[in-house]
Amino acid sequence: MSINHYTYRVTWSAKKNEHVGLCAEFPSLSWLAPPPEKALLGIRRVVADAVADMKVTLPPKTGSLAKALKMISEEKVNHGDWYEGAVRSLCLISPGAGCGRN
Repeated sequence: MSINHYTYRVTWSAKKNEHVGLCAEFPSLSWLAPPPEKALLGIRRVVADAVADMKVTLPPKTGSLAKALKMISEEKVNHGDWYEGAVRSLCLISPGAGCGRN
């Protein structure tokens, strides 16, 4: 998916005294910058890096999130570290899917 298809917003942080760039699909990512334009550009860059990393670390497309989660859970026994990273990435992609690290 193109990073242009994600939902971005920029808000002011009185605590940090800067603008904060956020992405709804990646709630753990943010970018601080004094001007709002740079906060938006920064969060888009961070999301692009995260998506590129997920393309390398996630299994090939299986057609659905449920199939990907099933495939990952089957790999847990043999690839513990890989499993943890892949589940974190899938939860970032689809936070409403109810996935966890159990």
